[in-house]
Amino acid sequence: MLLTGLDSHGGRNKSQTDSKTLDYLEDQLRKIKLEKARLQDPWELITNPTLFNKPIKPQKKNILIFGFLSGLIGGVVFSLLLEKKKDVIYSYEDMKTLAND
Repeated sequence: MLLTGLDSHGGRNKSQTDSKTLDYLEDQLRKIKLEKARLQDPWELITNPTLFNKPIKPQKKNILIFGFLSGLIGGVVFSLLLEKKKDVIYSYEDMKTLAND
């Protein structure tokens, strides 16, 4: 659909017609390039894949052990910090220490 320009008496000037023709041709070129790119292979294999005898998977046992130990240690540290923050005397030695200060 190429546009033809009208003369100055018809209302359209040559630059508008040229601009529309250029836009049309650029759209057609873009469509052709997209179609060509779609038909080509998007990737190529560089090396052969490596296959291991034993499959790689999440090690549930190790995750459970790590989670349990980190939770236990974190809980103990958190509870010790909370107890230190409280103003409660638990032993006679604590009372002596506070009385000497």
